[in-house]
Amino acid sequence: VFEVEATADHQRYALKRLKVGERLHVQAKRIWGELSQLGNPGLLLPTGWRIGEEQSDEIFFPLIRTCDAHDFVQALGPAVAFSLLVQGTLALSALHRTGLCHRDIKPENLLVEETASEKAWLRCRLLLADLELAGPPGSQESESRISGSIVYLAPETLNTFTHTFASDMFALGMWAYWAISGDEPLKAATALESIGRTCEFTALPPVGRIDSRFAGGMWDELLRFLT
Repeated sequence: VFEVEATADHQRYALKRLKVGERLHVQAKRIWGELSQLGNPGLLLPTGWRIGEEQSDEIFFPLIRTCDAHDFVQALGPAVAFSLLVQGTLALSALHRTGLCHRDIKPENLLVEETASEKAWLRCRLLLADLELAGPPGSQESESRISGSIVYLAPETLNTFTHTFASDMFALGMWAYWAISGDEPLKAATALESIGRTCEFTALPPVGRIDSRFAGGMWDELLRFLT
C-alpha cells in the first residue's frame, strides 16, 4: 500500500496495487457497491480503482493515519478497548447483514485511527478493511486452501475449510484479546504448532492476569462469548 496524491484534487489517498497477474474481480466491485448503500462509517470502502492493461490493477482508498491498537489500549485503558470492540462488532455485523463473511479478521484489517476527542472512549475510530475478500458463509477458496491468518482462524474453520459469521466473531475476539494483552494465544513457533493450538483451543486465558485494569471477570466473559 502506497500514499499518493491525486492530480485532480491534490488530495492524498492510499493506493493498493494488486500483485502482478492478479486482477480486480467483478465480485469485489459488487461487494463495494452493496456495502456503500449501508452508510456504515466503520467500513473502509474505496474511492475508486484503475484497471491496468500492462500494469497491475490499482485501488484507491481514503488515507488513514493508523496507530497500533495494543499501544493505544495500553495508554488509555478499558474505555478505549471497549470502544474499539463495539466499533468492530458494529462494522462486522453490518457486513454480516449483507450475507457476507469477512474471512480475514486480523490486526492488519482492523485499522485504528486516533481522533481529536478529549473523551477516552471517543479517542479512536476503527475501520474494517479488505472487504473485497468477503464471501458468503460456507465459501472457500479451494479444497486445499483457506483464507485468513492462521492465529485468528476458528477451530471449526480449520476442520471444514469454510468460514461462517461465528468464525468472524471468533477472530474479532482474538483480536480484542491481542489489543488488550499484546498476546496471540494461538501463535506458536511454526504454522503446524499454531494449527495444533487452534484445534485444541477451549478458552482464552484470563486477560486480567496480564493487565490488572481488565481484571474482575467482565472482560473474560465478554471475550469468552466471542470466542
